[in-house]
Amino acid sequence: MCSTERPRQKGKLNHFTPAEGPAKKALNLDRYATYFFTTITNKLSNGASRLYLKEFQIGVVEWRVIAMLCIEPRIPAMRITQVIAIDKGSVSRAVTSLHKQGYLREIVDEVDERRKNLELTAAGYKLHNRIINLALERERRLLSGFTDKEVDVLLEFLSRILGNMASVNSVENEARPARASPAIKGFGRNAGKNAR
Repeated sequence: MCSTERPRQKGKLNHFTPAEGPAKKALNLDRYATYFFTTITNKLSNGASRLYLKEFQIGVVEWRVIAMLCIEPRIPAMRITQVIAIDKGSVSRAVTSLHKQGYLREIVDEVDERRKNLELTAAGYKLHNRIINLALERERRLLSGFTDKEVDVLLEFLSRILGNMASVNSVENEARPARASPAIKGFGRNAGKNAR
């Protein structure tokens, strides 16, 4: 059982020690990369969803489908799930919603008639051109304070991290000694900080 020793401050992480029980490994979120990816992704998705629902009556998943179909027209839904890493169910619901609203249509694949591809309608492209300006402005604000060179480096690092995902998701629940990591409280230069 763990308990915090002082009230949580908005936007700032509290560090605490177990109130009882044997010592256990605890994450230091300030040094745990996954925390930042998860939190940033959640905040971006929630903010975009609220904005797009308010302005265009579509959600963030629908926008991602539209954006993907603008990048790669006439592709199957499976291709969308592969590229933007969204589950089949969410993509299927987004496609159904967009189809009902007249933003996309299904067409028969020219090579395999059993396969249905998706493409934007004129209304879909028009909606895309309206939303993309907001999406780019959100990205501009997200990267505010970074130089062009820093953005290039960041994107290179993110691309390399994306390339590690197959390895990350192949981890199994095997008993193995955890390597020393700055994400564990009490590690290296963070020892004093984490003891607070």
